[in-house]
Amino acid sequence: MKGIRKVALYDIVLKLLDKFLYSYRHQLDVVTIEQLVFESYEELIEKGTIGIENVKGYLYKMINHKILRYLKEVKKVKRFLYDQLILTSVMEIFVEEEKAENDRKQQVLFNLLEKMPERKQQLIQLRVIEEQAFADIAVTLNIKNVNTASKTFYRALAELRQGYLMYHENCSM
Repeated sequence: MKGIRKVALYDIVLKLLDKFLYSYRHQLDVVTIEQLVFESYEELIEKGTIGIENVKGYLYKMINHKILRYLKEVKKVKRFLYDQLILTSVMEIFVEEEKAENDRKQQVLFNLLEKMPERKQQLIQLRVIEEQAFADIAVTLNIKNVNTASKTFYRALAELRQGYLMYHENCSM
């Protein structure tokens, strides 16, 4: 190494390390401070000290700038993570609200379905839940004509739709 001896430079680094450990003890952990100080030391060894009049002052500024850049990056990462946390929380709220809205709609439709005649309830259950074809529904419910099963189903669906719209209009007022 040119300029100052490695041993003398290492002594300076150890003294500066104590200062930085004390100065940044509330913002950074010991290992991070040591890592940043010794990275600066290694960079200075590679660069050399020729032409540097005050090696201790130069190294102090070098370490301080490195620590400040590190803190700035940490702050950016924390801000990003905080923004992500807020975004996630907002999304969870929307999902919960949407789920609550869907549960409410489902309850309204279930209540409307319970008020329908049993035959229409069976038709809707067989077609929607069990996904049966109208021909199978006609056989199951002992309906003579497949078209009758189809028409009855669509009428029951229209009743549900109308009842839901009426409920929705009453809630909006």
